[in-house]
Amino acid sequence: MRGISYIRLMRTGQVSRTLRDSAGWWTTLFAGAVIALPVALAETAIWHTLDTDTGPFAAVIIIIAASVVLAISAGAFLGRIRLPGKMTIYRLTYPMRMTPWKARELLARGHPGNGRRSPRYPTEAEFIAADERRRPGFAGGGTQCDFGVWWRGPGGGHRLTWIKDTGELVAIAPGCGRGEEGAVEIIARIPSEAETEHRLRDWPYATHDLRWVRRRAHGWNVLWVPETRATWADSLRNAVAWSGAWRRPEVG
Repeated sequence: MRGISYIRLMRTGQVSRTLRDSAGWWTTLFAGAVIALPVALAETAIWHTLDTDTGPFAAVIIIIAASVVLAISAGAFLGRIRLPGKMTIYRLTYPMRMTPWKARELLARGHPGNGRRSPRYPTEAEFIAADERRRPGFAGGGTQCDFGVWWRGPGGGHRLTWIKDTGELVAIAPGCGRGEEGAVEIIARIPSEAETEHRLRDWPYATHDLRWVRRRAHGWNVLWVPETRATWADSLRNAVAWSGAWRRPEVG
């Protein structure tokens, strides 16, 4: 019976699997023993060199730092550690990338980012009364194209709209109630809807800051902080702070 059980064991392949596992274990043990000696000799030589050149305290610091770097590198290589990706690096370097535009704006006394040169109306009613072409289409006026709401500015979230009949890109602040909206800022005059969409392209990925809108509307191809990995490279493409590729819009 024992002979039959042994034959069955051989047929099932359990012995062969056991031998393979044992061979792998012995191979690992042998390779570790072979590598251990030169590694130990190298560590001893490195320690003596650092101890002689920098002293024991500095040598310990250097070895710890090197060990941390090697451990992080090995963890990243094996997929155990996720290092900061390109998106993170882009976000961290965003202020530095914006420096050329900030410098240009400083020379222009804050224009166009601060919006101080933009014509303004205290209410939407006064804005429409000054030119009936500004009246929304549903009230008998011209076509308007919205570019989102909740753009950050004085008074809360602003609605951004381009008016076809006047070519005005305006930011409308929220009103105090009764369905009437608040103050209106004419950011720029842009001749066509296509040009407006070109200047404000990918606006959903922007940080909803009116300063970004003002700069883009005036032909400044400024960067934005993208929300997805798919758009971070697009923000860098053709972003030249001193480029004159876009025509300066008319204001006022």
